[in-house]
Amino acid sequence: MSKGPNPPAPNLPGNGKNLPALLFWACFFFLCGTDRVFSIEWHGLHFRWGQLLLLLAALTSIRGIYFASNCQPGKDDLPRKILLAWFPFFILYAFSAFLSPFPALTDLKLAWGLFNILGAALVILAFRENQNLFLGFQWGFFLTSSVVWIDSISLQCLGGPALLGFSQPGGTFEGFQLFRPHGFYYEPSYAGGAMAFALPLLLALSGAGTGASLLINSLVMGSVLLVGSRTGLLGLAVSMTVILACGLLLKKREIWWTALKTTLTALLLLGLFGLTSGGSRYFRFLYSELAGPQRIYANLTSKTNITSESIRVGGIKKSIEDWKTSPLLGSGVLPDPQEPQKHLLESTLTNTWMELAVESGILGLLAFVIAVGLNMKTGFQRNGLSQTALFVVAAWFAHFAVNLNFTQTFPRLDYWLLFFFSIALLTRQKE
Repeated sequence: MSKGPNPPAPNLPGNGKNLPALLFWACFFFLCGTDRVFSIEWHGLHFRWGQLLLLLAALTSIRGIYFASNCQPGKDDLPRKILLAWFPFFILYAFSAFLSPFPALTDLKLAWGLFNILGAALVILAFRENQNLFLGFQWGFFLTSSVVWIDSISLQCLGGPALLGFSQPGGTFEGFQLFRPHGFYYEPSYAGGAMAFALPLLLALSGAGTGASLLINSLVMGSVLLVGSRTGLLGLAVSMTVILACGLLLKKREIWWTALKTTLTALLLLGLFGLTSGGSRYFRFLYSELAGPQRIYANLTSKTNITSESIRVGGIKKSIEDWKTSPLLGSGVLPDPQEPQKHLLESTLTNTWMELAVESGILGLLAFVIAVGLNMKTGFQRNGLSQTALFVVAAWFAHFAVNLNFTQTFPRLDYWLLFFFSIALLTRQKE
């Protein structure tokens, strides 16, 4: 008995290697990571232009999956398995919203999370056999890192303004007012964290790491160092340590060799940047005044100055007190008491794990961890302990051990695109 015609694959951005498709995915990854200019901000909620592309691709994905399920049942159940793992978390979060003193705000954040997390999973996994998705990922981060490099040259070497993106004042150093570029991200922590998360995934894609792939990887690594975010630097250090350890312990020479070539090329590019007086001054500022071990220790132990470190420590202490008011089911979204109308949905905490515990309780946090774990397990079941898998593990360490401890707002779109992209790397068919 005939099963009917072959299901049409999602084809809006194109399945064959072609320029329009590549441009679509490059713009998709670039725009979904922008918090400024290419977005509309409303009370802490950012509507990115990239989310329009996400919606367009999601509708195409649903169509392809619908035809696939009708024409060839069971052909590809991966998106369904990945999505189903998230329903307990969202159900518990919805229940927290029902009990919350601010149910409307919590419902709005719930809708935001549903669209970003489930939309990212649906689109990335439905197109995971599309070569243009992976090429677009590389070129999207080429655009992102290029903005940081161009602005760094303008700011530090030429003494001009940031030409393309945004920069954060870093204070006066050696008589000069310095600025830290962060592209179109909201702040340096998000820029550094996202690129530190993306780098191991780019290494997994690059194979032998030559030509354009080597250049892109090196620009992204260099961007983490130019942004100077301690979150990004720690994430980069963690991921590179995992890659080195896996390469040595498992005797996979090609893994650390790929990482070594990227590191050496990035250092060469940064060395050229540092040959200028402005570039060398900026590095002295970053790695002595801003991110040096002595400065971080002084900031942590200071009882008079308000520093980034003291704000984070104070935020964790406050979140523990907030969590105690409803430890099991959470209290939902709690607006900023100082500016309740300005940051309705933007978490005032600086730790995503504590954000989840406060808003959805221990049950919600546990459901979140289980959903992530099940997604990871599904990826490994289809790939095993391959070279790609080791790079992906390094990316997960950078994200879940570093990013989520030092940044906030769990529905953040670019993080979820990166996470589900890592699952796509593990589950695409080997060529």
